[in-house]
Amino acid sequence: MSTPRFSDFEKACRDLFEGDFCSGRLDVKLSSRANNGAEFEVGTKSVRDENSGVKSCGSLETRIQCKAHGLTVTEKWCTDNVLTSKATVKDRPVHGMTTSAAVSFMPTTGQRSYCLDMAVARRKVHTTVEIEGMSVVRGSSAFRLGSFLLGGKFQYEPSMGGITDAIVGLAYQGTDFTAGSRLLDGQRCVMSLHHRLSPSRQWGVQCGWDFGSSDTNLDIAMRSQIDRGSFWKAKVNNKGRFSVCYGHMLSEDLQACLSADVNFLPGGQMSHRLGVGIEFES
Repeated sequence: MSTPRFSDFEKACRDLFEGDFCSGRLDVKLSSRANNGAEFEVGTKSVRDENSGVKSCGSLETRIQCKAHGLTVTEKWCTDNVLTSKATVKDRPVHGMTTSAAVSFMPTTGQRSYCLDMAVARRKVHTTVEIEGMSVVRGSSAFRLGSFLLGGKFQYEPSMGGITDAIVGLAYQGTDFTAGSRLLDGQRCVMSLHHRLSPSRQWGVQCGWDFGSSDTNLDIAMRSQIDRGSFWKAKVNNKGRFSVCYGHMLSEDLQACLSADVNFLPGGQMSHRLGVGIEFES
């Protein structure tokens, strides 16, 4: 079993809570692959904001691979009129090493930004380094000892005079469950548990609290596969928010999701949101 990067220690639980839910927005995603291996992806999202009304954004992305050299070139344009070019090289010059370089350009202002990302993945260790321009340096390391994972990440900003973000974490990966905990800047503790009851059912829980404060949060989620082409998900937290999602494969290439969200606010007020997600892949 390979060692995941630190940010993916609790990926199964995070996907359970965040994936498929689209309350309060309309998501449309279309992706396809050409005969020569080129990949195209178009996405649009419309979100209703209580203060500024409806906000819409979209993007167009193309990916071209050169498998002989482990090279992937990605070009992306978004409706904020930002152009991004990214080149990724895998398993060069050594196996398990991934290097990415990205350049973003905004034609209307001429503003540019650069990012260099390097990762080395081995059976017992996974290390990443990201340099964003000359202003931010991010790094993470993860180590495996049997079923246990130990790691941490940091963010260093020279303009701020030191480290501005530091997280350490410990996780246990079993055959059917994953448990993890994180300490954020020495001020907040977050814990999670994900259990796969069967191939068609899973549930998870997330909780956290701030040291020196009574502010706590507890979230519970569950997913069940109804049949081969449909599923439902639900989650609830101690802040009075309940969400439910139903997904159905309309065809082999097309999936639709319908989400509903109810928020029981203090003072007896109640807000409801609906959302629709459509994903086409061929």
